[in-house]
Amino acid sequence: MLREYRLGTAQADLRRARDTGRTGGVEVDVVGGITGLILGVLVTNVFVTMQDRAIVLTWASVGFDLAYSLLIGSAVGRTSHSGPTQYRPPKPCAAHDQAPR
Repeated sequence: MLREYRLGTAQADLRRARDTGRTGGVEVDVVGGITGLILGVLVTNVFVTMQDRAIVLTWASVGFDLAYSLLIGSAVGRTSHSGPTQYRPPKPCAAHDQAPR
């Protein structure tokens, strides 16, 4: 126990997570987000140096859209509770099932 306190909170939490086998999700999400951001910036920079101004703006937009979608997809798309939100009408209760008098 003393050893965990010396490591610091983040390292102790990571060690506990590794001991219980609960690692991988967050690390992959962060790496995916950073990779997406870098990829978008690289795509933008390559086309900025190679194309004319009008085309540069188009490719810059594509690069940032790609980075944003990869960043959001990696941060949000892999959570255990993610999925399409659906409207579910409330269930009627017994008091409201009766016809008005």
